[in-house]
Amino acid sequence: MNRPPPAPFSGSLLPAYEPGDARESPARPVSGPDPRRDRTAFTPVWLRAGGQWRTGLLLYWRQYQDDPQWQVTIQFGDVPGYESGWYQYDPAAVVPVPVPEDSPAADTVLTDRPEPGTGRTVRTGWRLLWVRRVGRWIGVRQLAWHQLLGGPWIAEVQATSEVLTGEYRARSHYVVYDPVTVRPVPDHPDTAALTDTATGRAQ
Repeated sequence: MNRPPPAPFSGSLLPAYEPGDARESPARPVSGPDPRRDRTAFTPVWLRAGGQWRTGLLLYWRQYQDDPQWQVTIQFGDVPGYESGWYQYDPAAVVPVPVPEDSPAADTVLTDRPEPGTGRTVRTGWRLLWVRRVGRWIGVRQLAWHQLLGGPWIAEVQATSEVLTGEYRARSHYVVYDPVTVRPVPDHPDTAALTDTATGRAQ
């Protein structure tokens, strides 16, 4: 089967379509998220693309009046960047990442933005985390680590999705790192290691 034409925001760096992959949404006159018809989500998912599984963040669901097929926009990436694409929803190729099964008694601790000069900042590129808030696990995108002088590590994350002027926006929050309540979202069990050809290291 031929690969459908790319939709706006489709991942230009994706390998060619392979059987079992999520299909990019057919081209439509769509410029971006539309708050009048989109259902906002912030859900970690495994996306099958280019014959392999990628860990992504499902941002929006969309359904057109003349088409029962749900479309989803998913943000995904590899260090150091990320992309977004619109895909036809297929439960075999867009799979929600299972939330952690345990239920810690304490929530992840929120904190203020670190003041300049109080430590060092390490940008993390593309990374998703589970954090524990109000007694449940929430998927967030991590932007950076902040190491305070003589203090804990602080994770800067995006945790609240919004639609402003037709574009995706997310608010930054700061959480205190705690391995019990702040955990990396895992890759799919069948994910093949991606190798950096320049360094020979798995990404």
